[in-house]
Amino acid sequence: MIIFSAFFNGLMFIIYYNFTQHLDNYEMILRSFVRMNDIANTVEATQSSLNQYLSRGYEKDRDDLTAGLRLLNDYAATMEQETFLHNSQFQLLQLTHLLDRFQQEVEVSVTYYDRQEIDAYTAHYDESFKLAGFIMDNTRNITSSELTSYREQFVKITESKHLFQIMGRTMFFVSIVISILYSLFIFHGVSLPLRKLAARSRKISSGDFNVSDISLERKDEIGELMAAYVVMGHNIERLLREVKSQEEYKRLLQEMELKALQSQMNPHFLFNTLNIISRLAFMEKAYKTEDLMMNLSKLLRYHLKKVESRVTLREELDIIHKYLYIQKVRFQDQIDIQFEVDEACLDIEMPSLTLQPIVENIFVHGIQSAETITRIRIHIYRDEGCEKIEIHDNGAGMSRETIERLLNVNSESYGLGLGIQNVIRRLRIFYQTSDVISIHSEMGSGTCIRLNLPRHRHYQIV
Repeated sequence: MIIFSAFFNGLMFIIYYNFTQHLDNYEMILRSFVRMNDIANTVEATQSSLNQYLSRGYEKDRDDLTAGLRLLNDYAATMEQETFLHNSQFQLLQLTHLLDRFQQEVEVSVTYYDRQEIDAYTAHYDESFKLAGFIMDNTRNITSSELTSYREQFVKITESKHLFQIMGRTMFFVSIVISILYSLFIFHGVSLPLRKLAARSRKISSGDFNVSDISLERKDEIGELMAAYVVMGHNIERLLREVKSQEEYKRLLQEMELKALQSQMNPHFLFNTLNIISRLAFMEKAYKTEDLMMNLSKLLRYHLKKVESRVTLREELDIIHKYLYIQKVRFQDQIDIQFEVDEACLDIEMPSLTLQPIVENIFVHGIQSAETITRIRIHIYRDEGCEKIEIHDNGAGMSRETIERLLNVNSESYGLGLGIQNVIRRLRIFYQTSDVISIHSEMGSGTCIRLNLPRHRHYQIV
């Protein structure tokens, strides 16, 4: 379109330039014709002034005669500069000579008139009269000859004018077509994408964050705007998911607080009572009872203080030791507990009360009978950027349906204390990944629950 416009404008300039050249030539020719006519009229007026002066002798006639001669002298001086009358150069030279002779005869006639030499000024008057006739005939011949010669020039001027009019109309219609095409280009290239973007904005405002239907193939400013819009849509969707995750995390914490508070009539009274029992056991030298009371007191205190905070794996492992000590007192030789711990893994942060519900589930559902020794093995190690926690038992195991029900946090599984499902929900929210737990079990062959705790969380919930 730009090339066509440049070509069209160049063509219009050439036509306009030729047209103006023809007009300039035409103007100069007309000026030459007007000059020829002025010369003839001036000669006629000068001859008339001479006749009146010779007849009456008035000074006014003498002044008119002098003015006419001066004007003819100017015409004769500029005759050599006449370049547009190409076909009449000889006649122009002859006309210049006639003008000089005419002026001389007029001046001589006046001189002899002033001397009162009648025969002399009469003869020169007659000669000037003849010369005036020759001059007027000569100017008419020059004009007629040049008009015939420049008829072709007039035709060219007319043709150029007609062509210029046609090109003007064509340019007008082409401009309209170009304007329409440009308007369509603006509509499809700018207005239409912006309308689609506005429609997508209305969908986002109503909660639909799917921006996959926005094309990102354009590389111009509109394409950059669309790309930024897609990024904005993804960011808003991600932020909403984070907000929902935080709300879910807070809700779970509130549920845990409620369950913890429901199990405590008066925490301070309970702690004081346990401390009294522990002191009595010490005074009575019942040291085992004292240790049992101390571990139970610390376990309950941990439940109360840590329910809504993050803890380290070291703290969680310490409370598991206390919990298993109490269970060991209860079951004595019926359970066998083994720990295999990499100390470098114990400083990772995790939600509080994560391990105890899992271990507690072994005692609620895993112990098969009083005759069977239940073996519990807790293995903590580092592997592939994660801290791994494996809790093994040789208990009753669980079916595939039970495993699927536990891993599906949208279902409810009752009878598991604080609940393994609660633990799974909090871990997934805390680490922002669903791959935080796996369960391997068969009926009658025990269970292995593995926690995969990322060393660096995606983001931190506060």
